[in-house]
This record gives sequence, structure tokens and C-alpha cells, in this order.
Amino acid sequence: MPYLAFQTYFPEIAKKETRCIQIFNDPKLAGDQFILLELFCDEPKCDCRRVMLNILSEKRKKSVAVINYGWESEKYYENWFGKYDKDVIYELKGPSINILTRKTDITDKIFERVKITLEDNFYVKRIIEHYYIFQGYIENMALKNNPDHQNKQKPVGRNEPCPCGSGKKFKLCCLPKGKSQHK
Repeated sequence: MPYLAFQTYFPEIAKKETRCIQIFNDPKLAGDQFILLELFCDEPKCDCRRVMLNILSEKRKKSVAVINYGWESEKYYENWFGKYDKDVIYELKGPSINILTRKTDITDKIFERVKITLEDNFYVKRIIEHYYIFQGYIENMALKNNPDHQNKQKPVGRNEPCPCGSGKKFKLCCLPKGKSQHK
């Protein structure tokens, strides 16, 4: 399941909405800015409802942590995974340090700060909106490139409520410009 940066397909949105954090009260982290680069699964039909945040240090000019974040319930991830496995569910739900990435000397400290950032409901809502925008684009590309590709779910109509939960119509929210889904 490959992950791609949100900015790959939506550079203008990413430029305006990518979160950065600065930490002043820790000598090891002070004087740096950390960019929370959103990565999403680019597998059609996947409904993992997760983001990987690649934390980039401007000062060090490299990634200092990769943090997984799933915003759904344990039950959702149990159903999605197909069984209950405590360790797998821990990796899928909530924030966790990605086990496949190399830790740096500040990974644990960054993780604690990012967990606080993920308590910001506005920021989490924006991540979820980005997820649905990204997944909609991936699905549209799969349909365009493979007419036999079938959605697991019925397509969302333009005038239906957006699946991101914003309360707006799909056409005014997460529907990528110029892309139309018909029932």
C-alpha cells in the first residue's frame, strides 16, 4: 500500500493548508520549524481512513519522524482489518510512530508535540477533508484508466452531503474541480 504526499496532486491546497509547528520550550527543538507533510494511501478502493505525517525539519533538512494517525474507532479498524489484533489496531487507530521508519534523536519528542497538535479538531477535520479529496482523485483516476474498476461504495452524487462530514454539498466541498460522479 504505497503512500503519496497530498501535495503530489493538490499542490495549491497543500501550499495553503500544510501545518507547521515550532517548539520554543525545548532546547533540542527550539529554533527549528517542523513541517507536517500529509501522506495518503494511493490504492483505489482502500478506505483505511488514515494519514502518515512525515515530519520534516527545516533546520536539519530531513525527515525526523513519521507518525501514523487514524481518526476512526477501534471497531472501525477491526472491521477494516478483518479481525481484532491489539497490536495492529494500535498502529491503525490514533497517533503512533511508524514502525518502519528510522528513529532520530528527536523522534520521541516530536511525537509528543504532534499528539498535542492532533488534539486540534480543526486540524483533524482538515486532514479528513484532504483524505477524501485525495481518495476521490485516486478513484477517479482508477475509473478513467480502467473502466472495469468497480467502487465498493455507491458514488456520491454532486448534491449529496460530502462524505468528509463538513455538512456542505459534495460539489462545493471535496469534489475535485472538473470531476463529476453520476449516480
